[in-house]
Amino acid sequence: MKIINLILSLSLTVAVFSQTCGDLYLNELIPTMPDDTSATFLRFGIYCNENAYLDSYQVTVVSNSVTVDAYYCYGWLQVITQTDDTVSLGVLQSGQYSYVLNTYTSYSPDTGCLSYSPHDNSSGSFSVLPTNATSSVNVLTPVQKQVLKMFDSMGREVSEEFRGLKFIVYSDGSVERIAN
Repeated sequence: MKIINLILSLSLTVAVFSQTCGDLYLNELIPTMPDDTSATFLRFGIYCNENAYLDSYQVTVVSNSVTVDAYYCYGWLQVITQTDDTVSLGVLQSGQYSYVLNTYTSYSPDTGCLSYSPHDNSSGSFSVLPTNATSSVNVLTPVQKQVLKMFDSMGREVSEEFRGLKFIVYSDGSVERIAN
């Protein structure tokens, strides 16, 4: 019975860590109400169980439709992480837009990522206002993010005085890595 439990436990561990990264958790337009003279950015985040990074991205704007293809490369690190990235959509003409965000992932710990597979996508819509219309819009000030917890590289909760690599989880869902 102990051997079966050990095999089951090992199988579950392998199943958890064999997932790829790319599960989206955040889509945010910056600025929240762009006008037709300012650059517009899309901020998004993904969950990974590896040390993923945004290798490249491509933005395509056709008529009032925006497509963002984000390519993530990941490697050996087996810890769940959050990665936030921001891509420029450029200066857009006023109007109503729809967008699709596609993530693609590739695994290559040693040689660099060469072949990407589709992973997750998200979509939404937003408006770009004419320049003279932005003066009547009230924009809310973002709430200051608060520290929720701090963890070391083994996932143990640590104090602010901890020396070494630590991960700080904030109230807005972002994670900061600090080595001191």
